[in-house]
Amino acid sequence: MTKPAVAITPKAEAAFEGSSPLELVLNSATIEIVSQIQIPAREARYRAPPAAFQTNVLRTWIHTMVGSKDLRHHQSVALQAIAAGDDVVVATATASGKSFIFQAATIRELLEGRGLTLALYPLKALAADQCTHWIRSLDAAGLPRSLLAEINGDTPMNERADLLNRARIIVATPDVIHSWLMRQVATPAVRGFLARLRYLVIDEAHALEGELGSNCAYLMRRIAAAQARAQRFLGTSSRPVQIIGATATIANPADHMHRLTGRHCTVVADVDNGAPAAERTLLHVDGPAHGAGAERFAADVVRSLTPLMGTAAVIVFHDSRQGVERITRLIGRDDVLPYRSGYEASDRRQIEVALRNGTLRGVVATSALELGIDIPQFAIGLTIGVPSSRKTFQQRAGRVGRTRPGLFAVIAPAISFAQLGSSLEEFQAGEAEQSSLYLDNASIQFAQARCLLDEIDALDGESGLPSDIEWPDGFARMLEMAKPGAARPRALDMIAAIGADGPHLNYPLRHVCETNFSLKDLRGSSERFGTIGHHQAIREAYPGATYFHLRQACKIREWRSTSFDRSIRLEHVRSAEPTLPLLRKQVNASRTQEDVIEQREMAGDRGYLGELQMQIYESVEGFRTARATLLYKDLRKTDARMTRKQRDFASTGVLIQISEPWFAGSSPQHIETRRTVARAFKEMLTRDQCVQSKDIDFAETCVAIQHPSGPVRVDDAICIYDTIYGSLRLSAPLFDRLPVYIDRLGRAADVAGEDALLPSALATKLQQWFEHLSKATSPAASPAIVLKAGEYQIFAPGSEVGVISKGQAHERRLLEPQLLSHADHDVVMYRYESSPGVNAWVPHEQLQATGQNWKLAIWTPCDGQIRALEAVA
Repeated sequence: MTKPAVAITPKAEAAFEGSSPLELVLNSATIEIVSQIQIPAREARYRAPPAAFQTNVLRTWIHTMVGSKDLRHHQSVALQAIAAGDDVVVATATASGKSFIFQAATIRELLEGRGLTLALYPLKALAADQCTHWIRSLDAAGLPRSLLAEINGDTPMNERADLLNRARIIVATPDVIHSWLMRQVATPAVRGFLARLRYLVIDEAHALEGELGSNCAYLMRRIAAAQARAQRFLGTSSRPVQIIGATATIANPADHMHRLTGRHCTVVADVDNGAPAAERTLLHVDGPAHGAGAERFAADVVRSLTPLMGTAAVIVFHDSRQGVERITRLIGRDDVLPYRSGYEASDRRQIEVALRNGTLRGVVATSALELGIDIPQFAIGLTIGVPSSRKTFQQRAGRVGRTRPGLFAVIAPAISFAQLGSSLEEFQAGEAEQSSLYLDNASIQFAQARCLLDEIDALDGESGLPSDIEWPDGFARMLEMAKPGAARPRALDMIAAIGADGPHLNYPLRHVCETNFSLKDLRGSSERFGTIGHHQAIREAYPGATYFHLRQACKIREWRSTSFDRSIRLEHVRSAEPTLPLLRKQVNASRTQEDVIEQREMAGDRGYLGELQMQIYESVEGFRTARATLLYKDLRKTDARMTRKQRDFASTGVLIQISEPWFAGSSPQHIETRRTVARAFKEMLTRDQCVQSKDIDFAETCVAIQHPSGPVRVDDAICIYDTIYGSLRLSAPLFDRLPVYIDRLGRAADVAGEDALLPSALATKLQQWFEHLSKATSPAASPAIVLKAGEYQIFAPGSEVGVISKGQAHERRLLEPQLLSHADHDVVMYRYESSPGVNAWVPHEQLQATGQNWKLAIWTPCDGQIRALEAVA
C-alpha cells in the first residue's frame, strides 16, 4: 500500500452569478428552514496609530499593510497598550485583524530594537498558514524573509539551532517548544534565544483549554523561568518577556490569560472592535444530527451546491474524524476534500494551498479548521448537529462571510434547540463560554514538575520553585514529590515511570499518559502517513475496522506494540462497508475516605451522589457491519491478529445511585432508563460547561463500588466521568449543578414532548429523589451503599496483569480468585505463579491492568461461578 495521495483536480464550472448565499442554497438544495437570523453588515471604525508607531518607516509599513494611514479602532488601542509595556489580550470577533497587532509590535522591534518574538499557534496547520502573513509583513517593511523561521516536528534536528541563531521571529506550536526547545535550555542557541526574547505571542488563546491548555499553563511559566535564568547566566537585561494574546470572544478573557500565563493582561474587547463585517445569514435547517442519515444529508447539500460556487467555497463541520471521510466519499468530487487531525503536515498543506488558490470548491472538516486559518473564499458553511458550545458555534460561523456575504447553517432536527431549553436566536446572541483550565490535575502537575526539574538542573541547578513567577496552588509540593527518591502516592509512580529520563519527550502536552500510534502500510514500509491516539484507536482503528484516510478505504489488519514499533498497520482495499465498534466500558468507583473528592457527597435512604476517584476500563470486543456482528473471540480462531484492544486509566467522576424500583435492576428496561438519564446529564454537562463530548463519558452497566472485600457490582448506579487520564475534573460541575440540570431537563421536556432528552415523568422522579438527599458529613455517617449481594467484579482467570511490588508493576498471569478473611472483612485475593512452579497470592487492590491480555468478569464466590460481563452496547 502506498501512502494515500491528496487528489486535487480543478473543475471549471459556472457560478450562480448575482445570487445571495441564501438564494444559492434554496435554489440548489431541498431544505426546510426552522429558524433564520439576519446579521447586518458592520461599518469600520478607525483610529490613528499610537505615537510609538508614527515614525516614517512604520507609517509607510502600516499604509502598505492596511491601505490607510489609520488603523481599525481596536488595533490602535491594543498597540498603545503594548507600547506602554503592558501584557495584552485582544478578544475580538473572528476576521477582525488581530494578527496585525502582534505583527506590528514585532516589526517595530525588528526596526528599532534587538528583541525576538516567539509566536505560538495551537495547530501546525495554523502556524503554517500564518507564516504567509508574517512574510507579507516582512516584505512590506523591506526586511529579509530569513528573519522568520517555522520550527515544528518536521524540522530536521540539525537545522533547529541554526534557525534560532539566524531568525528573530520563531513560529511554532507549544508542542515543539515543550518537547525540544525546553529540553535544550542549556545549549548556547536556546539560552541566547531565551535571553533576547521580547514578545511571547499566544494566538487563538481560547483554544488552549482542557488538557492541552492546562499543560500549556505550566509551559508558559517554565518559559518565563528559563528566560530569567538565561538572562542571569549571560548577564543581559532582566526584562521579562511581554505577552500578546489573541482570542475569540470568550467570557472573562482576562481570567483565562491570568490562569494560562500567571500574568495580568490588559483586555482589548469586542466593544473596541473596529473591523467591518459582511452580511451573514444564520439558519437552523431541519435534518438528522447524527449517523449515516446526517452524513448523507450533508453530502447531498454539498453535491448540489458545488457546481454553482464559482470562485467561492463551502465548508462543512463534523465532529467525527471518520465521518468527515465518509461524507467526502459520498460527495464523490475531487474538488471537495476531507480535513482533520491525524494527517501528515504535507497533506494538510496541500489541501490548504488548494483552498486558497481556488482549486477546491469545498472541504469537510473537524474542529481542525475552526481556528484562524484565513480562507476568504468560504461563502457557505454547514455544521452537523448543534455545536457543543456558543464558542464553537461562533468560531465555525466565523469561517464564512469574511470578504463577501455569507451563510452558515446548523443541520439538526427541528426540536434540537428546544431539547436544550434554548433556540438558535438565544444560542447566537448569548455570551461565549470561558475556556476551561484545570491547573490542579495531579498527573499534569507531576509531569510538568519533572520537566521543570530537568530545566532547573540544566541551567543553574538552583533548588526550589522560582519565586518571581506566580505558580498554581499545590505545584510547589508537587515539585518536591517529583525529585528523585521523594515519597509520593503510588498513582504518581506509574507517571514517573512513563517519564523515565526524558520527561519532555515522554509527556506530550496533548496526552500526558496517552499512547500514540503511527499509521503504516501493512507490507512493512517505515513511512508513516498518519497518527492516532489510543483513545481514538479503539473507536476507529481496531483490528478489522474499515478506516478511511484521505477518502481511501483501508482495513485495519494489525496492531504492533513494541519498544521500537508502536504502529497500526493498514491495507488498502478497493471498497469496504463501514464498521461500528462493540465497546464495553467498566467502572470501579471508590467511596473510601481518601477517594471522595473534597468531601463532595450527599446521601439519603433512596441513594447517593458523590464525586469520586474511579478506575475505568474500556475495551473493543468486536465490530458490527450492516450484515453481521463479529466478535474477536470468534475471529481470532482464524486470524490471530484479530484480538480485543483495551485501555484502562484512573480518573474522577460523579456517581449517581438511585435505589428505587424504576431505576434499579438488570432488566433491559432498567438499563435503558439508566442510559437515558446518563446521556441527558452528559449532554447538559458538556453544553453548560463548554466541554468536548469526547472528554466526558458515562456508564450505566458494569459499575462496581470499591468495598473492603473488593469491587462489588451494583445495578442501581450510573457514572459520568472524565475520559482523560488522571482527570481534569470536567465532570465535577455535575455534582454542584445536578438540581439545575434536572429542572432544565424538566422544562425542556414540556417544550420538546416526545423528542425531549428526558421524559417529563423521569425528570419528576429525579427531582423527588434528589430532594431526599442531604450533605454527608463523613463517609462513616453516610448510609451504607446498597450492594448487589455476593457479586464481585474481578480480573478473569488467565488475565496477564501487573502485580505491584515496591512501586513497580511485574506482569504475572492470574490463576484463580479466592475470598479470604482479613481482619474484620473478606478480601478478594488472586493466586498467581510468581516464578516457575511457585505460587503466590495478591489482593485485588495491588493489581494494575497492563497490556492487552486481561479482561474483567463477574464472580459469585458462593457458587464459584465466573461469567462474562453484560453484552457490549
